Amino acid sequence: MTTYIKTKPIIRDRRDQLLALKQLSLRIPESNVNEKAYFTKLYATAKAGHDGELKIDRILENIPFPKLHSIIPDFHTQSKFGNYFQFDTLVITNRYILHLEIKNIRGEIEFQENPAHIIRTFEGVQEKLACPIHQLTRNKRAIENILTNIESRLPIYSAIVFSHPNAKIASFPQSTKVLYKNQVDFYIEKLNDLPELCDREQFQKVVRSFNALNKNFKELPLCNRYSFDPNKLIKGIFCLECEQQLQTMKNERVFSCTVCQKVDLSILNDTIISMFRIVGSQLKRKEIQEFLGYGCRDTILRALTKLNCTKSGSGKSTYYSLPK
Repeated sequence: MTTYIKTKPIIRDRRDQLLALKQLSLRIPESNVNEKAYFTKLYATAKAGHDGELKIDRILENIPFPKLHSIIPDFHTQSKFGNYFQFDTLVITNRYILHLEIKNIRGEIEFQENPAHIIRTFEGVQEKLACPIHQLTRNKRAIENILTNIESRLPIYSAIVFSHPNAKIASFPQSTKVLYKNQVDFYIEKLNDLPELCDREQFQKVVRSFNALNKNFKELPLCNRYSFDPNKLIKGIFCLECEQQLQTMKNERVFSCTVCQKVDLSILNDTIISMFRIVGSQLKRKEIQEFLGYGCRDTILRALTKLNCTKSGSGKSTYYSLPK
């Protein structure tokens, strides 16, 4: 008799990445119209994608899975030829492997071919977006290669999931599985009825192999990645709610917003983390101080210590970096 259980809570934390994009977008001067619009949209797209993935995570957490199962969010790997692969969600059981590509897009969506793309129509405006089918196909081949190397014959299933409640699929290729958010549980429950194809030892071997290949690759600082001059960024510590400059309160470690009245106890540490992700992975204390537009040297040093930043060099050539 098959035993079904709930999966463990799915942890998918991109907080620091999203915070850095948010900080970058609000620090670009209004006079840089094109860059301001580009990075504001880049942040909004990344935030929407993350929110969509979290919606599907909550659904997965309530599906009865076979006892032998594992869910890997944000699976990243690299082939022996140097190609990078990113999976939104990977479900591994002793019956099948499922790859989900999640899109948090609203509006009417129509798949087009030659070249492959999708047309999204929202509030009368059409927008051409990248087609997820190519990534789905490419990632399935990557999974096939991994399974071949470990001599596993688990079948591979792939699906594109549209997580936004206001998404409407006008057309899509019949060869591709496309799901709305409220269809995910029914689809997976049918897969869970498939016969068992490996025992515990073989299943654990598959999971270990995928976990060993799952690597978060080192990312370039955002200014380097997008060729933006960090000297053009607005200095200061900003309220993430209304995007206004914050003022210090007691002990110069607590900040408040004079516009929305929000008091933020963690914004100094959060801004320093974002600075490493935006400007450079190794920074001097003086550079951080100038970027923040904040003159309390000892408070910054305490914050760097609290963040467990590593030090290299000495004197005026001392550099700090985030822990690995």
